[in-house]
Amino acid sequence: MTRRIMALLLPVLAAGLLLSAVDDAWAKRMGGGKSFGSRPSFTKSYSKPDAPTKSPAMGSSAATAPKRGFGGLGGMFGGLLAGTLLGSMLFGGGFGGIGFFDILLFGGVIFLILRMMRRRGAPRGEPAYQAGGAYQGGASHDVRQHDNTMYRQAQDGWSGLRSAGSGSPSSAAPAPEVPAGFDTEEFLQGARSVYTRLQNSWDNRDLDDIRTFTSPSVFDEIHRQAQDDPQPSRTELLLINARVLEVKEETDGMLATVYFDVLMREDASGGNPEQVREVWHFHRATPDAMWRLDGIQQLEQ
Repeated sequence: MTRRIMALLLPVLAAGLLLSAVDDAWAKRMGGGKSFGSRPSFTKSYSKPDAPTKSPAMGSSAATAPKRGFGGLGGMFGGLLAGTLLGSMLFGGGFGGIGFFDILLFGGVIFLILRMMRRRGAPRGEPAYQAGGAYQGGASHDVRQHDNTMYRQAQDGWSGLRSAGSGSPSSAAPAPEVPAGFDTEEFLQGARSVYTRLQNSWDNRDLDDIRTFTSPSVFDEIHRQAQDDPQPSRTELLLINARVLEVKEETDGMLATVYFDVLMREDASGGNPEQVREVWHFHRATPDAMWRLDGIQQLEQ
């Protein structure tokens, strides 16, 4: 009897594993939620900015959207499974074997699951990025064209990756001491734009663009992650708060540490947004050089 039960459940287990694999592939932002890079961790105490509020573009439906994973599909799938098992026990002789109808039923369920997964992953008409004023509206082609224009026009530390300010400062915490001539607001505009651009490039698996804004140690880790997960993904950045924690001169240049408090969706199913807190370390060798991401540090939520 055990072998017959396993034969009945194998299609169910296979479909479940498939759903889990697809869901995991969607739920990976750039960096995969890991800490890496050549810079040491930031250990000084700091006050967290206020939790980001929901963007108007999210709408009220985000709070009631289904959670990641099986969601409503799990209820339907579980109902079909329960019906099949009960029918087998009550009318089919107690697991007396898999009939032709059972095979058709399981095949139809798996086909329906795959079809719904493809619909979930299909591009939507709405803009994927609404991050603090950076890259709002337009198709991805327009976003990349806009980025490239900004990149060509400027020669400052961000190579022109300047975005419109996201409004009021992200936190009322006292500003850190910075070297003379360091423009904190201008730096934060560039940092937010780079955060958005790197996530966009990661979603497209554009490693050449990622290499432009990262140090060799960070790029090596991103390249390894891209080899493990080569399929393009989709991430929605709903709100980006950023604050400079520290700026200091070092023997090999200047290091700027930024606290990011981001509201994002890491999956394409329209589930509830998640709050991501990370510390990014940016470094440049000379005052006229470009800032590059030299480390990512994860913080407890």
